[in-house]
This record gives sequence, structure tokens and C-alpha cells, in this order.
Amino acid sequence: MFESWWNTEIGVLLTFGMQALFIAVSVSLTVHILLNKSDPKASLMWIALVWFAPVFGAVFYLLFGINRISRRAARLEESPQRSFSSSTEYEHPASDQEESLGLEFHRLGNFVTRSHRTLHNRIEILQGVTEIHDEMRRAIEAADTSIILSTFIFKNDTLGKEIAQTLVRAAQRGVDVKVLLDGVGRGPFSSRIRKRLENGGVDLQRFLHGFWPWRAPFLNLRNHRKILVIDGRTAFTGSLNIGRVKNLETHFKIHGPVTKQFTETFKKDWALACGKALPDDVLKKNFERSGNVIARGIRSGPAYENERLRWIILGALGCAKREIRVVTPYFIPDRGLLSGLTLAALKGVDVEIVLPKHSNFPFADWAAEHQLKGLIEAGCNIYRRSDLFDHSKLMTIDGKWALVGSSNWDARSLRLNFEFDLECEDSEFIANLNEVIAERRVNSSLVRLADLENSSMIKRLRDASARLLLPYL
Repeated sequence: MFESWWNTEIGVLLTFGMQALFIAVSVSLTVHILLNKSDPKASLMWIALVWFAPVFGAVFYLLFGINRISRRAARLEESPQRSFSSSTEYEHPASDQEESLGLEFHRLGNFVTRSHRTLHNRIEILQGVTEIHDEMRRAIEAADTSIILSTFIFKNDTLGKEIAQTLVRAAQRGVDVKVLLDGVGRGPFSSRIRKRLENGGVDLQRFLHGFWPWRAPFLNLRNHRKILVIDGRTAFTGSLNIGRVKNLETHFKIHGPVTKQFTETFKKDWALACGKALPDDVLKKNFERSGNVIARGIRSGPAYENERLRWIILGALGCAKREIRVVTPYFIPDRGLLSGLTLAALKGVDVEIVLPKHSNFPFADWAAEHQLKGLIEAGCNIYRRSDLFDHSKLMTIDGKWALVGSSNWDARSLRLNFEFDLECEDSEFIANLNEVIAERRVNSSLVRLADLENSSMIKRLRDASARLLLPYL
């Protein structure tokens, strides 16, 4: 009798203790979510998960819901007080605001990015997978002192092996070659291309890699940047990863002071990846003033204090007076960016958006489809290309300002990925870029409101469901 009573009491106490522990943990995590999450929808989702899936929800939030990377990166980021340089290669005179989006937009950019625009840059537009690889390979072969390469994907195919062998040859002739590969984009486990590079003497690091429990908080983060800098004076960036793809790609070859910002971005990523900074004299800054493009590198990602790229795009949309041109492979912007595009169209701005009809992620296509109707009703012109997948990321405003680089118009690029983009001001360069966009538009079909309205109910439900879930993936 006593033993039965004792066991019952112990059971009651254990049950009470578990319930008290659950309530304490859930309340603590709820407080953390409310104080640290800015998106109401994401906050509500996390709170529901914590309370209605007691163990799983708490563990999942502790692993994936807390932004630990910002604290880890804080010591690597410059303080706002020391972020601006007084060197003469920065900031053009404000006397001719007719050729830019205005002084207020420049102030926004300075505050958000913590860096200045640079003068005297030259930017070449490269199109086509083979042409881009050939240009990069020739630049690597001509390197004298240093090569830095950061890429999301480095394939072990014919083109990937060619670039890898070129890097190995450069390292063997005494060039300081450093390669940073994303921990997920390179493949989940051992990478043949990584072994090829390391065995050839290339200094290689993997960005936030690993599947051990203590690395789990970083599994949802990607280094999506595409950066190649040769001798500190020739840089490449854009949409292309390393390797053969059937996509339509657009990349850019850059000379000028802005290459310093490429190098600074790589150095911070390197320190974040391996825990030790590169010495200042390792990567020489031999940039040359060789053109008329005013440019600034925008590094964005979860390590930074605000959503840098999102604010830059919103600011540019708000400044548009005549035209907005966008080319993107994935188009799932948040409500703020959708509102910016809608408001511009309602004001009479000519808004054109060129998308692929089919990307390599059908789920993203479904989510994009759901929001096209509202944009078309506001006056935006949406074009879709069906013959191939255009992976380019391009944006121009009024023929005065352009944004190019690695970022897509989706939640992952705007919040979770480490991205690098380039904002540019020069009428000649942007005219050339608009010609590229016009060619993409000519080879695409206009999306008509009637086509969307005649879609089946099942298709519309599928698209709406995909749009609802995508911000959480």
C-alpha cells in the first residue's frame, strides 16, 4: 500500500515538474521571440511551434530561430564611427544631382551600408556561361600576387575542373590563392573539387560548414556571394557559380577603387569561416582608376544590423520617376517590396519585370505566380521567358542607377543569405545594361491578366499555399 502511494506521489511530482519546466521554457522562449523577432508572422509561427509542439518546438527554435551569427560577426564589422573614408576615391560631388537618384538616396545608402560610393570604376558586362568562365580563367592566368574566390557552388565538371586547375597552377607559381566555398552549396559531404584544390596547394576554407549538433544553428545560412578578385585590381561578380549550367547568366568584370570593397568583404567572410583574420598586407590593394562608373559594394546578410539590401531597393523604388527594370530568377518579394513596385506603377512609372517561366525550383514559381495579378492590375508589365532559365539578377532605375550581383528577390536573399551586390551610377553603363534587359524582354512573353484569372481553382490554391509557406523555408 505504502509503495503504491509513494509511486503515485512520485509520478504526480514528476508530472507537475515536467509541466512546470515546459511552461517555464515556453514562457522564456516566447519572451525571447517577442523581443528579438521583427516579423509578426514569423514571431507568431515560432510562438505557436514552441507552445503546441513542446519539445520539438523548443529545440527547433534554439537551433534555427536564434541569430547567433550576428554576435559572432560583430567583432569583425567596422564601427559606424570609423566606417567612412576621407580618401579622394570616394564620393562624387553632389553638384549634378540630375544624373543620380538624389542626395537623400545617397544618404540612405551611406547610413544603411556603412560605406561610401567610389569614383572612377570601369565595368564590363559579360553574358554566357562559356564567355564568363573564359574571362575569369584568363584573369587568373595573368595573376601576379593574389587571387581570392568566393562562390556558392563549385562544380566538379569540365568548366569547374578548368578553373580549379588554373587556380592550382597559379598557386604553384607563387600566387597567394585563397578560395572560400559555401558549406551547403559545395555539397553536403566531401567535395572532389575541394580535394583537387587543396592537394594543389590552394588555401581553402568552407563557410559555416558541418552537420554536428553545435554547427546546426548555421545550417540554414548560405554564403551566396560570387566574388573573384585578381591582384586587388580586377574583380568579378554577378549571377554565375563555377561550373557548366544551361542557364542564361550575366556577370560583370570590374576595375577601379570599388574592388577594395570586394576584398574587404572576402576578408570578413574568411575570418567568419575560420576564426582568424587575414593580415592586412596579404591582399594588396592595387586598384586603378580607369572609368566613369560610380559604384559601391553592398554586403548583406544575417550578420548585419539591418536588412541592408531591402532598404536600398525600397529607397530606389521610391525615387523612381520614369522607369523601373527588373530581371530576377526568383520573384517572391515581401509585402514591402510589392508595395514599392505597386506604388511606383500607380504613380505612372513604367515598371517592367522579366522572369523565367520555369526556374529550377517549381515551388518558387508557384509562389511567384500568386502575386502577379496585383502587380498587373496596378500597371506593372510582367514578362516570362520560356525557352531557358535566366539566372541573371539585374535592376535599373530611370537610366541613372543600377543594382547587379548575387541577390534574388526572395526572403532567403534578403534575410538569410550572405550576398554581395553592386550599385552603379553612370548613364553609359546603365544604357548598355538596359539594352541587355530589353533583349531579355523581347525574347519573353507578356503575362496577361486574363491568363491568370482563367487559371483553375486547384492551381490558384497551390500557388497561394506556396506563397504562404515560402517565407519560412
